[in-house]
Amino acid sequence: MWNVSPCLSGCLLLLLLLAGCPDEGQSATDSGVEGGCPDVVPWPVDTRLDAPVAASKDRGPDQPPGPDLVGPGCVLPVQKTLALSGGVASTTGEIPRTPTNNLVTLPATSCATARGAGSGCADLGTPGPDLGTGAAPWSKGSDHFYRVTLSGGTAYDVYLHPEGGHDTVGYNALVYVFADCSCPWASCLGKKDEGQSGQGEVVSFTPATSGTYYIGVDSLYKASHPGSYGKYTLTVMERNKPGNDTCAAARPLALATGSTSIRVHGHSGEASDTASLDASGCTGHATAGPDVFYSLAMTRGKTYTIGLDGVGFDESLYLFTSCGDVAGTCGEGMGADRLVFGPEKLVFSPDKDGTYIIGVDGKGKKDSGAFALKIDVHATPPNDACATRETLSWKEAKATATGDSSKATDRLSFVADTGCAGTRATGPELFYAVTLGAGKTYRIKVTPGAGYDPAIYLFGSCAAVDTSCLGSADAMPAGGTEELRITPKAQGTYVLAVDSGNGASGDAAGTFAVEIVELSPPKNSACAGAVPLSWCGKKVAVHGDTTRAAAAVDLPATGCTGGDTEGGDLFYTVSLTANKRYAVTVQPSAGYNAALYVLAGCDKGACVAGADSGSAGAAETVTFEAKKDGAHIIGVDSRYATGAGLGAGTFVLTVEEK
Repeated sequence: MWNVSPCLSGCLLLLLLLAGCPDEGQSATDSGVEGGCPDVVPWPVDTRLDAPVAASKDRGPDQPPGPDLVGPGCVLPVQKTLALSGGVASTTGEIPRTPTNNLVTLPATSCATARGAGSGCADLGTPGPDLGTGAAPWSKGSDHFYRVTLSGGTAYDVYLHPEGGHDTVGYNALVYVFADCSCPWASCLGKKDEGQSGQGEVVSFTPATSGTYYIGVDSLYKASHPGSYGKYTLTVMERNKPGNDTCAAARPLALATGSTSIRVHGHSGEASDTASLDASGCTGHATAGPDVFYSLAMTRGKTYTIGLDGVGFDESLYLFTSCGDVAGTCGEGMGADRLVFGPEKLVFSPDKDGTYIIGVDGKGKKDSGAFALKIDVHATPPNDACATRETLSWKEAKATATGDSSKATDRLSFVADTGCAGTRATGPELFYAVTLGAGKTYRIKVTPGAGYDPAIYLFGSCAAVDTSCLGSADAMPAGGTEELRITPKAQGTYVLAVDSGNGASGDAAGTFAVEIVELSPPKNSACAGAVPLSWCGKKVAVHGDTTRAAAAVDLPATGCTGGDTEGGDLFYTVSLTANKRYAVTVQPSAGYNAALYVLAGCDKGACVAGADSGSAGAAETVTFEAKKDGAHIIGVDSRYATGAGLGAGTFVLTVEEK
């Protein structure tokens, strides 16, 4: 006969479902938990429990398959029973966008004290504005439950890795482990919700006794919030010293038949540090943490995108070919350690077939923990290397191409910020060859797909990118079109690289369109073609537009304007009288940062006066006394290259005799 008094406050839901607590005085040691239901913290009743529970409870052997009840006294439907093989069990799932069931909605103060030996379930603290205040529930999303049999006294890690979310917010998942399905809040052995959207969570615990345990996959966000749903991988692992703790014992990986991806979960917490790279190595940082290793046969002509997502430690990722010479065989583009406590990504295309070793490491001595290793394999784009660049063809003064750098590798890497035109190149890139004429002006535009932040470079030699660089553009944010204007001094074939300065970040690769157009610059884009100005009394004014102008004159920063003049320029000539004072003013349009200078002739060293102190849209003025009678040259220019967005525009030029 049931003794209901102990459950009136702690198991109200179970009474409603005629599934009760153990009799008074009966032990719950079979669950690995001391005691039974609590008499302080009630389980909030969710009316949506009724339908799914009744449907599952009444399902007979001839009914369609579906979630099954855990057993007598348990009201939680289970997605799947996990069975460990070799100390590991893994499964995938997806919390749907449409809210389904929120069977457990625990108060924020629940699981505050762990039962048994484990990491405990510390209070998550005060929820944010989206969740209410005070003791609002911390598990408000639709939930999934799993069952697994574990051994007492063995350390385990339960690792939940969201595969990414929907809309603009990734799935922000939480995971918790409990021992008694009828009272999950009282039998909690651990919970975690420390990561951001899309980041993994891990619960480390040691059950006191052997038996059946349960895992909840949930979210801090309420159901239907973009952060409350998405795909995930759930892995349960025995936390022993890993068998792949040394390079010689690297765990072999292989693609399944017909598959193009590999997913592996591991833990480096019990590993030792057997491969230490210094700061001059392929990752750019020292790797002093515990490490584990995997081996993979790679094929020339394929690109391997390797992602490492560690939980709670600063991870490092690298490739090499010889266990006896890790540092010497981990070459350029074979290491990744660009983010602090963030996922690392390495894109690699081997020059020859062979077996490569993947090292999962940590930056500091204590940087270790659970991680997910993801490897995607795809065909390498033919123009992934400068030597195999794609040749563009001209048609009606235009050359076009499309590409996708997400399948490319990083072969063009400038050191720090001293590369082509002072801009970094740290992302994957694709290469294009184009023939340009001497003295002609070309506009190069790269329009990216959503979320991609490209950088573009034009150079003359694959063997000497830095020294043969004609210019670059990397001024716009992700999704913005980069534009570069070039006037080559010599006819020849030049190489365009579509790259990114953002390294391993999410906007460092994507789809794009290239357009190169030959421009017909105004006649006065060259100093020799300066347009004569005619006085009207003591004043002369003219309208101009440098949008199609070539960058014919590039005065150094030490010149008369006080800055570089890399933009397109237009020239005018005006007759002045010796010993008279003149004021020359250029008023640029909004968004155009103009520079102004007066020359005694077309020689760069013939500067009379110059100004470049204002911002975009601000007027520049020079006032000076003419030293001689005759023609003087006025140049309207910019310190910014035309493609930088500030280096070209319309203007009004005025000359006044004072």
